[in-house]
Order: sequence, then structure tokens, then C-alpha cells
Amino acid sequence: MKSTNLSMFCLFIISISLNGQNYNPMLGDSNSWYYLSCFEGCYTELYCTHGDTTIGGLNYKVFGMCNNPSGTFLREDTSERKVYQRFNQNVELLMYDFNLQVGDSIMLQDYFSYFDGTNFHDSIIDKGLYHLDSIKLVNISIGIRKSFIFHSSLYSPLIWIEGVGTLGYPLQSFSIQMPQWNEINCFYKNDTLIYQSLLSQSYSACSIYLNINEIAINSIELYPNPTTNEIIISNTELFKNYKLYDLFGKILFANDICDKNLIIDLKTLPSGIYLLKLTGNNRILTKKIIKN
Repeated sequence: MKSTNLSMFCLFIISISLNGQNYNPMLGDSNSWYYLSCFEGCYTELYCTHGDTTIGGLNYKVFGMCNNPSGTFLREDTSERKVYQRFNQNVELLMYDFNLQVGDSIMLQDYFSYFDGTNFHDSIIDKGLYHLDSIKLVNISIGIRKSFIFHSSLYSPLIWIEGVGTLGYPLQSFSIQMPQWNEINCFYKNDTLIYQSLLSQSYSACSIYLNINEIAINSIELYPNPTTNEIIISNTELFKNYKLYDLFGKILFANDICDKNLIIDLKTLPSGIYLLKLTGNNRILTKKIIKN
């Protein structure tokens, strides 16, 4: 009986902790998301908010790539613990509701643009009904935060972190985290590191680089890739050094870049996937290498 009473008491205390915790807003005066995207190579996309604007009497943050504000706007209602999105000033969509309780459901939506042969049109599509299974406390870079765990009958499980949002693509609250390939590496609010992924902790991917999109990424070529012996990386004059990592974050090779073309000998490495990180001149670029 005492054991049962103790368990109930502990659950009661945890419930009070979860429900009584002060809300931690997601948006600050400045915000930046470092999104690791891997498709035929990996690189870090930087997204930022670019000041404030007013639409329909409501205050929004302008969202976009860090060097290119887009037609997307974010608004947070801290009293309701909700975050909203507008695209091209069209109807407002609910992105996050951090006031949800276990057992609640939420229909997540997204904007969809299509071309009818003459004009582009924006529409709204449902991304599915998500059910909140549990709320847990997690420890991130800034401290303890609430983690909201959802399930859907159509899609993979989803996680939100209060004050951070999704761990997938930052503009889609239904975006799931895919560790090591497509995920938020780092999230800054007011120049303070709020969240950092485990992978990026291994290879220090959270330094503030704001000029990634100045790089002509398409001019950086790796060949042959896949490779069996060596790999050549062309047009590396924008960078000063490189590091090669395995998928556990271990540094295998590191050196300065002294030429336009970089050659790395991989003969001693086992077959597998590796990450090449190029840095220098306030720039960072990560590429995927496949060794056969």
C-alpha cells in the first residue's frame, strides 16, 4: 500500500511540475535555425527572422534564409502558448499549441502552391490529425523544457520542444527529426544557444556562421562519390580547413586547405558514410562522402 501511495504521489508531483511550469516562448527579438539537410550531399541551411512587420493589426516576425527574407511570417501568442504562420500574407495557420494536454488532438496544416498554366495559386492542405500521447521534461542546452510527443495514424511520431518547436524542418511543425541527415543542428534565440543536436555537439556545428548562403554551393563538387580510394573536392578556395568525421562524430582527418582543389586519401578507411566539414571566412559547409 505504501509503495502504491508513493507512486501516486510521485505522479502527482510530476503532473504539477508539467502543468505549472512557466511558458518558455519560442521567438525572441532575433532567431536563427541551423538545419542540416542531406540530399546528394549535406550542407547546413541557415534560417533567421528579419525584424518585425504588422499584418492585419497583428505583429509578426519576417522569416527566411538568413541572407534572403521570404514571404513567410511567424507570430507567437505567449498568453495562449501558440505560434502561427502566414505565407504571402494569406490566411494564418496554427503551427504550435503548447497549451495542449495529454489526450488532446490537433490538425496540422501547410501551404501548397500550384501553377494552373497561367498563374500561381496558394492553397491549404491538411497534414493529418496528431494526438498528444505524453508530455515529458527534457534537458536541452538552455535547461529543462517540455517535450510533446504525438502520434498520427498516417505519419511518423512527432516531437515538439517548448521554446524550440519541431526538430525537423523549422517551417513545418509536422516535420519529424531524422537524426544525422535532416534535423535542426542548433537553434539560437537572442544570440543564446537554446538547442543543439547530439551530432552537432560532436563536431561543433553551432558556431555562428551567417554567410553560408553566399557560397555557390553548386560549384563545390566531390568526385568520384561513391569512391574506393581518394576523393577530390573542387573549388574549395572559399574555405581554410577541413575535418572528416564518421557518423559518431569522431574526427578522422583534419588539415588546412592550401589549394583550389582538395584531395583526401580514404584507402585506410572502411566502407561507409562520412561527413566532410569545410570551414573558413565565416562559412561552413558539410558534404556526405560514401566509401565503397
